[in-house]
Amino acid sequence: MPKGSGPSLASVPELLELIGRHLNLPDLARCSLTCRLWHHTLSPLLWETFDDSLYNWPRIMLALYSETDTGRRQKAWVDALFSKYGHHIRTLRVRRYYTVLVASECGGCTRLVSLQSFDFAEELRAVAKESGSGWCLESTKTVIPTIVENAIGVQSSRGWRSEAAKDRDVTTARRFWMLLYLNSSTLRSVRLDKSLSTLCTLPSLDLLDKILSGLQNLEKLSNTMYPMDADVVLQQIPSLRSITGCPKRDTSSVVFNNVRFFDVSTRMDPLTFRHYLTKFPNLNCLCLERLVTHHQQQQPIAVQDNNNNVSFQLSEIRFTLDSWIDNPTRLVELETFRQLENEDVFLAGPTTDTALILLQGCPKLKVLDVYQSQLRAESLLASPPWVCEKLEALRCMITGVSRLSTQDMKILNDLSVSGSSRNVFLTEQDRNALKTDRETMGQQQRILARLANLTHLKVLELASKRPKDNRQRPDEDHLYVDHFSDTLELTLASGLGQLAALKDLEMFGFEGCNHEIDKPELDWIVKSWPRLRAMRGLRQTSVLTSRFETRKTELRAYMQQIRPDIQQQGGK
Repeated sequence: MPKGSGPSLASVPELLELIGRHLNLPDLARCSLTCRLWHHTLSPLLWETFDDSLYNWPRIMLALYSETDTGRRQKAWVDALFSKYGHHIRTLRVRRYYTVLVASECGGCTRLVSLQSFDFAEELRAVAKESGSGWCLESTKTVIPTIVENAIGVQSSRGWRSEAAKDRDVTTARRFWMLLYLNSSTLRSVRLDKSLSTLCTLPSLDLLDKILSGLQNLEKLSNTMYPMDADVVLQQIPSLRSITGCPKRDTSSVVFNNVRFFDVSTRMDPLTFRHYLTKFPNLNCLCLERLVTHHQQQQPIAVQDNNNNVSFQLSEIRFTLDSWIDNPTRLVELETFRQLENEDVFLAGPTTDTALILLQGCPKLKVLDVYQSQLRAESLLASPPWVCEKLEALRCMITGVSRLSTQDMKILNDLSVSGSSRNVFLTEQDRNALKTDRETMGQQQRILARLANLTHLKVLELASKRPKDNRQRPDEDHLYVDHFSDTLELTLASGLGQLAALKDLEMFGFEGCNHEIDKPELDWIVKSWPRLRAMRGLRQTSVLTSRFETRKTELRAYMQQIRPDIQQQGGK
């Protein structure tokens, strides 16, 4: 730009800020060193969120435990950074003792919008490995408010630790609660990790409730630190819209219309399930471990309340283990039913009834993700028509599919080679094999015809990778079930062509299926699903020498040849 023609775009702070919000932190840090203007404009974005588990911060924080000259220089450097830039921090995520100390001591972290604590035990293990002896916090300058002093105990709850480590535990707890107290007017989100309760004894949970009651602008509370009385918390903080934590047994009939998200992080019986749906009539999302009866029987849960004619607004249910729902007529707004990923879960999905009842009774359902559910073919075909015409993602296993035995396949192959499949002189065994083949093909075609009606599908995973039970051999991280024998074979002969109606399909998965997909099927997939971007089922999941794995390797290479842009997911 010629001299005197006006400022360059790079010198416009508003434009710099807009660009900066699209950069990752390392790039943002480099750009902030360009000049004074860029530093002044980009530093607030660089420090807007501080997470001591990202980038080099875990290594830096561990170095602070050393009482060497290097360790002391590191402490001075971190202290100076927080004193200079701490006032920019709006979201603070802490796992390290020193982060809590320096944030509370710098004098600038008083405009936090989000304060989140995570597992402090993680650092405890790292410190024991790296430094051996404990590290004692230096005396602090900031006066702790009386309400915090009274609420936090004076003794560490871990009697086996050194005196220096115990002092650090108590100081960390006090400093964390002081940070929360000092930011009470600005905080919108708080996460209280259960590890906070192990740092020191708590004389009174009522006092902690009193500290929380001062957060009058709080909208999101995640509390796994101690069981809380949902009624008390919601009455004290009426602005709350999102609650995560294990509630105490609640039988009150008080209704709270503001709550939109509720994660109970535990099991829930039928009465409690209905109770909270009534208590939070405008709830959008409910998360739980599982729905169970008192006797652990697999009995369905009726989502209904004869005393209340209000339709629930619940649009999403997330669960970890098995869940059963009997009557979803009160969940007419349900859009998502999703099973959360959990490495500890093994073959513990919901019953067939849950998936089918949701397909039949929830017209607004868009996502049905039950990756450990075995939806039985017989029940699927016997179910009434599905009403979820807007379904965009379906992830489940269809099992119980009739398949030919090895002997039947040999008979049919011999008849095909000899050209005698229409011969009137067939043996009884030959006729039985042909009959079984017709019935098997007919069943699979009817199943695929059902799926073909879901024309809005973007994701279709008919089976999913599932880890074997590794309790006997925990050192093996990549053991997978090869396939389930009674699943769809997904060939053109068995009705795959009917799925040409799924024009919007972007993801197709069949990992775990005993499929017979070959090159003609892959050619058809490429032609019929132009929007396909990912597949799951052609990557290695077990020993490469098996016939199943060898065929997958060949097909994967062929798919890479005809459509290299389609990502092959799954497997190891």
